[in-house]
Order: sequence, then C-alpha cells, then structure tokens
Amino acid sequence: MKKSIILGVFAMTALTFGACTKAKDGAPGAQGPEGNANVIGSNTVTASNWTLNSGVMYSTTLTSSNITQAIVDKGVVLVYEGDGSGGYFALPYTFGMESSTFDFDLGFVNIYITNTDVSTPSNPGSRTFRIVTISSRAMTTHPDVDFKNYISVKKVFNLKD
Repeated sequence: MKKSIILGVFAMTALTFGACTKAKDGAPGAQGPEGNANVIGSNTVTASNWTLNSGVMYSTTLTSSNITQAIVDKGVVLVYEGDGSGGYFALPYTFGMESSTFDFDLGFVNIYITNTDVSTPSNPGSRTFRIVTISSRAMTTHPDVDFKNYISVKKVFNLKD
C-alpha cells in the first residue's frame, strides 16, 4: 500500500511539473491588444475547506473567473500564499517537510499540501491565497519580471488587492 501511495505522489508531481513546455520560436503573430494581468483578492481557505486524499495529501479548489480559455491555452496562472504578516510567497514551495503545489484549468485552481516523506500531513487550517492570471501578451511585454516575488508582479502589472 505504501508503495502505491509513493507512486501516486510521484505521478502527481510529474503531472504538475511535466505539463510545462518551452515555447518554440516561430514567425511572429498578429498584433493583439495590450496585455493585462488580473488578481483575485484574498481567497481564505479554512480548515473545513481542505479534503484529505488517500491519507497523504490535503487539497482544496478555488474558483476564478479570470482563468479563461485564453489563459489556459497561452497565459499564466500564479498562486501566492500569505505569510501571515502581509507578505506573499509563490507556490510551489517546500518548507521543512511540507510541500505545496497547484494546478489549474478553466475557472479554477487546485492547491495541494503534502509531506515530503509521504506521511499524513496536518490539516493546513486557515490560509490566504492570491491567484494572479497573466495574458501571453502581458508576459511578452514584461519578460524580466520576477514571478516568484508577489510585490514585483503587483508593481509591474499594477495589480489591485
């Protein structure tokens, strides 16, 4: 049983990170509208909003109308977690034994909390997240943004909390 749990966690990690591909160079496309970015205000997840899956992972789903088909196809979704003192840090991250990752699709983000040793994690409790969606055009307009730094992203894209 433990072997199947470990394989499941590795499969989830592979799917999360394996879906990323590098864009291929090609002929430039038609000029689109000026790019933009949107932020969903604080999404607070309480202890009762988390679901324990297979005894090794907590998950929750946050909805976001800003995750459109255009964002899914060519844009970027970033998720930041509040640090409790007004700052935010980017997912995915690992701190101690806890690992936080996410995936997304049209209209929603799934957030996952696991322990790196595949033990049962504690219920994550109340946490605050920000979801930022960025169009492909905005990405190319601002190629030097530090996307792991919420303050930098907020400043460059003039995000309003």
